[in-house]
Amino acid sequence: MARKRTALHGAVSPGRSNWIGTGAGKRGLSYAYLVRQHESAVELYIDRGGESDNENAKIFDELKAHQQQIEAVFGGSLEWDHVEGRRGCRVRYTIKGSGYRDGESSAATQEQLIDAMIRLEQALSPWVSALKL
Repeated sequence: MARKRTALHGAVSPGRSNWIGTGAGKRGLSYAYLVRQHESAVELYIDRGGESDNENAKIFDELKAHQQQIEAVFGGSLEWDHVEGRRGCRVRYTIKGSGYRDGESSAATQEQLIDAMIRLEQALSPWVSALKL
């Protein structure tokens, strides 16, 4: 379904996890779809590995400095998640009531997620590309 609208995850096949992801063009940054019991989400996940807490936070802060522009292009509010003491950071959009236990609306949920991923990638990619890593 997504392949008809975007090539972003075109080479990715689902596995046993509740998420699939693909690189965002910079090491340690990935775009991911997530499905939980009663919600689904799309996100940019930031984790450059190992002892990279400070580097992850710096990348997150650089993107968050453009939050207003990013959310304007996205067309709504995003969750900006950086918790002190946790290595990874994320910029996420969540759709409540759209998890794997809410299967009756799975086709509609897939369309919403694909649309959200396209908008998320469009909103973030100029700023991700501009990162000096």
